[in-house]
Amino acid sequence: MATESKGLLPDPADEPLRELPRWSAGLALVLYAAVAVALVAWGPVEPRAARHDVFLLERELPKAAVSVGLPGTSDERSCEWRPQDQRFVCGTEPWAFVGPLAGYAGGEALRCTWMHPLPGGATTMLRFRDTGLGDTITGRLALLDEVGDGAEVSVRVFAGGAQVVQARVDQSRKPSDFQGNIEAGAPRGELKIELRSSDHHYRHACLALQMTGTRQAPPPPDRAPSPKPASPGREE
Repeated sequence: MATESKGLLPDPADEPLRELPRWSAGLALVLYAAVAVALVAWGPVEPRAARHDVFLLERELPKAAVSVGLPGTSDERSCEWRPQDQRFVCGTEPWAFVGPLAGYAGGEALRCTWMHPLPGGATTMLRFRDTGLGDTITGRLALLDEVGDGAEVSVRVFAGGAQVVQARVDQSRKPSDFQGNIEAGAPRGELKIELRSSDHHYRHACLALQMTGTRQAPPPPDRAPSPKPASPGREE
């Protein structure tokens, strides 16, 4: 994968160790002490993961069921979850996976979930069954920088069985931001994401998605009007 795209952020683990000048060791101690004092003064910061009303695709990915559907058939092939890599592997190619990634899209740094389209126009499907549903889905579908022109990549998002989002992108310099509202209904249901392209070559697709809020309950059914009392008849 790394050899196929230049849009990835560099991994610090790949950088060679460099010997620091002696004066920088003292400076490092001063900075370390300043950071420690600041942390004591500010106190702990609640991580975004602790918020119950925000669904982040990257964070919730291990809970998904990921599969690949072939065009024109109802057959699906399950992808294998590899906890050591925090990704689902959907093929033998090194880029055929679904997992968190940091890269550049449209010249901006982006944290997202890598979902490279698969050959033959196959559809990659993510299902989150029986999950809490919000009222709004927002996100960005992007192609990582430094990829050439190619086929369009499309994504569809369904919540509770209804389509909420449809987005498309075909150029790395023009990411597609999207937003969709979830209609009132049951508070829990299935969230489903589908991504595909007619030609998978060099389609370095990455998806950032979040769901916020709380799904509103459906309105109560209208009551039938009560029958009017019958008029009393005349006495003979």
